[in-house]
Amino acid sequence: MKKYKDIISEAKLASDSAFHAMNEGNAEYEAFFRQALEKFGKSGVAEMSDEEKKSFFNYIEKNYKGEKGSE
Repeated sequence: MKKYKDIISEAKLASDSAFHAMNEGNAEYEAFFRQALEKFGKSGVAEMSDEEKKSFFNYIEKNYKGEKGSE
């Protein structure tokens, strides 16, 4: 039978691993998002008109190849 501290330790390792994997996905998305901003010649979404925002986010949705539907 496992001791309480061993169970807690295993749970923490699993949690840390899941957190690391989640953050890797965020870093990948952030890098893609920044490259898209460069492609559109902007340093942020706040600089865009409504039409530019629509075009920008359509581009992101169409071209980002990361995990989909993992919410």
